[in-house]
Amino acid sequence: FMENVKGSLIENEPVYLRGFGSFIIKERAQKVARNISKGTTITIPASLQSILSYYSTGIFVDCDGLTTVIFEEGTKTIPDYLMADCTGLTTVVIPDGVTYIGERAFSYCSGLTSVTLPIGVATIAAHAFNDCDNLTDVWYAGGESDKANIYIDEYNDALHTATWHYAICEHVYDLSLIHISEPTRPRLIS
Repeated sequence: FMENVKGSLIENEPVYLRGFGSFIIKERAQKVARNISKGTTITIPASLQSILSYYSTGIFVDCDGLTTVIFEEGTKTIPDYLMADCTGLTTVVIPDGVTYIGERAFSYCSGLTSVTLPIGVATIAAHAFNDCDNLTDVWYAGGESDKANIYIDEYNDALHTATWHYAICEHVYDLSLIHISEPTRPRLIS
């Protein structure tokens, strides 16, 4: 096995570090991701951030068994192509602290219906949610004016057609227009 790893490194082929110091060659990593059972929820630890950013292309592509992906607090970016073509994916939860969602990160996730976005997200790259035609709800930790600060690049139509739910209510009412009368005492009617 180590000869295969060594050969892959010499040929400049991606080799992934798994837990406990073992390695996995890209082709095997793709097979592992594709063999995830239907209905699977995964939490991606923030500690994998640098590995995911470096080896993002292909790790979870076409992983139809995933239904829910939760990124752990401490995650800063969602890498390009990370979950592309995961047609079984229905829910993505992105925590506070994430400022960038990469190009095609969730593109062609046709089963995606709900995304939770943090208030600090500043950029959603081109095609990040391309062809996510069933996306109906975006749960946003900010208000409507905060949404205006997000740069949403081209080919993210699903974000524009989905219903945005805001955590911060920004409606301001002029209380001077409300007349508050003196309280009256109830009268006993005999």
